[in-house]
Amino acid sequence: DSNDDFDDSPIVFFYPNDKLVLVVGEEMELLSPIIAPTSGDILNFTVIPELPKGLVMDNSTGVISGIPEEPYNHLILEYSHRFSAGNSQWNFSYRVDFDVLPPIDNNTDEDGDGWTDAVEMECNTNPNDAESIPEDIDLDSVCSYIDEDDDGDNIGDVIDKFPKNPTAWDDTDNDSMPDELTCKYLTDSANCVFDLEEDLDDDNDGWPDLNETSCGTNPKDNLSIPEDDDDDGICNLLEDYVPAAVKILWICCFPLLLLLLLLLWVINPFVIDEEEIMGPEPEFTYTEGDWAGGNGEYDDPYILKSVMGVKKGSFAQSHELIKVSNITPRLKCEFTDMAGEENGTRFKKRAMKSNSRGEIEFNLEFRDDGNTEVTTEYTSLIRLGKATVYFQWTVEVEVITDTPEEERAKRRAAKIQREAKKEAARIEKETSDKAAEAEIEAKRKAAAMEMELKSKIEKIEKEAEERAASAELKALEAEKRVAEIEKEAANRAQELERKSREEENRMLEEQEARARLEAEQKAKKEAEEAAERERKAEEEAAELRALLRKKAEERKKEEEARIAAEEAAKLESAEEAERIEREAEEKAAKLEREAEEKAARIEREATRKAEERERETQMKAMEAKEKLRKRAVERKRQIEQEEKENQEAREMAEERFAEMEREIEERKQKLDELDKEAKKKERALLRVAQKSKEIDFGVLGFATSKDKEDLQKISGIGPFIEEKLNALGIYTFAQISKMNSELEDKVNDAIEFFPGRIKRDEWSKQARKILDEGGERIEKINQRTIGETTEEPSNSQITERAEEQVSQQEREREVARRMEMAEELLKNKTPVERRTSNERDEIELDFGIIGFVSADEEKDDLQAIDGIGRFVEEKLNKIGIYKISQISKMTPEISDQVNDAIGLSPGRIDRDEWVLQAKRMMR
Repeated sequence: DSNDDFDDSPIVFFYPNDKLVLVVGEEMELLSPIIAPTSGDILNFTVIPELPKGLVMDNSTGVISGIPEEPYNHLILEYSHRFSAGNSQWNFSYRVDFDVLPPIDNNTDEDGDGWTDAVEMECNTNPNDAESIPEDIDLDSVCSYIDEDDDGDNIGDVIDKFPKNPTAWDDTDNDSMPDELTCKYLTDSANCVFDLEEDLDDDNDGWPDLNETSCGTNPKDNLSIPEDDDDDGICNLLEDYVPAAVKILWICCFPLLLLLLLLLWVINPFVIDEEEIMGPEPEFTYTEGDWAGGNGEYDDPYILKSVMGVKKGSFAQSHELIKVSNITPRLKCEFTDMAGEENGTRFKKRAMKSNSRGEIEFNLEFRDDGNTEVTTEYTSLIRLGKATVYFQWTVEVEVITDTPEEERAKRRAAKIQREAKKEAARIEKETSDKAAEAEIEAKRKAAAMEMELKSKIEKIEKEAEERAASAELKALEAEKRVAEIEKEAANRAQELERKSREEENRMLEEQEARARLEAEQKAKKEAEEAAERERKAEEEAAELRALLRKKAEERKKEEEARIAAEEAAKLESAEEAERIEREAEEKAAKLEREAEEKAARIEREATRKAEERERETQMKAMEAKEKLRKRAVERKRQIEQEEKENQEAREMAEERFAEMEREIEERKQKLDELDKEAKKKERALLRVAQKSKEIDFGVLGFATSKDKEDLQKISGIGPFIEEKLNALGIYTFAQISKMNSELEDKVNDAIEFFPGRIKRDEWSKQARKILDEGGERIEKINQRTIGETTEEPSNSQITERAEEQVSQQEREREVARRMEMAEELLKNKTPVERRTSNERDEIELDFGIIGFVSADEEKDDLQAIDGIGRFVEEKLNKIGIYKISQISKMTPEISDQVNDAIGLSPGRIDRDEWVLQAKRMMR
């Protein structure tokens, strides 16, 4: 539009999600419309009917947001709401379906054991079994299955040597005896009883902790040993004073001892050259698991698993047990922390000697010196040997300053934060994927729409040029004005759709009345102009009549002279007329004979065709009878085969039941050998196995563990549920795919699953889909009712069916003939309505689908359909559409053809829902 900056081009938009399922009380994500790049500007958005309570739409942007306040379910319509956008020239609508569900109660407790079903599922216990209760040692309402500190002693399970016992946590020498015992963290400290025995020698260096404390050494460090020169078990610090003379004599003997050792070293015949010494090498360094990374070199050391949550002043070992081979026997291997300046002596480890096979085996060690003020991570670079193998190990020292309750709250908050981050990342990825898909789809639709609009604009321009050149320009302009009036009325009606339907209908009627009045006024004005033109034409005709009267008088005189000459010639032509009359009578007789011969020939041809049809009917009857006989034989064979297979499956199942009973008794006898968790799981599987007799394997089919398939591919089947199904005798997708409603209930009850869960999760449907995708096809077993028979139909029935087929062929030929008549009707339209090859492609409506109606039959009032006016009804009649039943049978392709044929705006028939309105009227 050159008059303003507003683009009045056709509008194209859509919402990325046309099916929204919301929950009462939960805020919905913003739903914004995606507008095609080629779309014109939009004045405002409207929606019909009103959005569910609590949801709002921004009329300027079309963005939908809010929190649903009450459930909403439309039930009837496929799409519940229609969103429209418009400008001064065009309108476009898009449908979105809303379903608002009631609030979800996640706090249900089916078995009444005090633990909600959601928590029991998270704690891996059965929410339907009151005896299946999650373990909670420290009574902090967090089950041990997910609790990071099961016993509540403020020492994480990862580093707690006794994670299930709150009275102990540390064991320096790993002898299964705790260093200390306390009642501080017991839930019932008044009744304190110790199940463990306290270790009186924590570091296992042979010196009791009490003695080491008295002697001033560290009772938790096996390298810190009291000095005891006389080996009497009493450290020097606690012994009597030793005279100085004894010390002086020892000092004098020490140099002599050194000289003797030096002499022995010089004359040692077993000395080994340094080149022959084999130290630790990366290629001969192993661990049971895999390294976290690295290849053992200085610039790429072996990465060990980090140890987190070490208590201040406590001790830790690496998870990996490291083994080094191919070392010179009895070689001393030193451990050096290359990051000792930052770490101090925390990663200090005594040197080790290789054994006689040249092997060493060790764990790296960490001991905090107690000077760590805040939680800190220490990363070491430990060298084994002399510049040979390097290890990188990170240890976190956790300094706890909060109360146990605050610490638990922090851990829970951290866990919630981690889960929230994961969920946010997942949602962000899904959103980005959907946005990318929506953008691609929008671009594709926009490009297609742009091409379609360009082609239609070109057609319209050509049509306008043709009309401008035609002699009936005024009539076309009048029709165009009427069409514009109807279009303006429709646009105004669409702008008022956001009001209530009652107000909309009232306004629409007023607009239509106003449009009709304006049309009548314009028609009246045009009629007056036509009358004026007619008066002028009559005056011109009067002048012309006077001139003709004069010429007629002159012609009369000439005619009288001509008549006189003709009378003379009549006498001559009388004989010629008699001759011509005789020839005409002879020709008529000849034509009569030819007509009789033709009638006889047509009668013979009709008789021959009737005989051929009768023969064809008999042949078809014979073919149909033979097909039915073969089908009955095949059906009988299938039924016998199915019964045989079902009986074999039941017999095999009976054999397996006997084996299972023996196996169940053996497994029951072994229950006492299992731990608590394994025993609980085994009992559940035994209960399921005992219920296998209730399952009809004649329907499901028999399978063994050799046929086992990965049933966890079915949504709703986890590892434990799969084990239960296997215990029941179900191993394959084919067995699950054959479940009927009764078997689904029995299997659901047998595996102790939630009632109706198998039906809700549609296991049978999922199994069939998996089999179809894998190229397998499930044999569809027809349900046989009582009294079903395979008797062959009688000859009369077969003949009737054959005659029906022939009649059907005759009807198809009649429909084809009518379609040819319709095409001929379209070709014979007036120049104003007929499309040339330069304007549009030839329109071929499939009257075989919508039905053919003759113009002589009674017509329906098509204006009863909203969107069809008098002018549009005339156009529909001209292309052969007279009945509402024809409109109700139109497909989307036929709708587009009719839309284009009668010159409506693109998509007008679909937007006004002609087909849906017609179907409702037909009811």
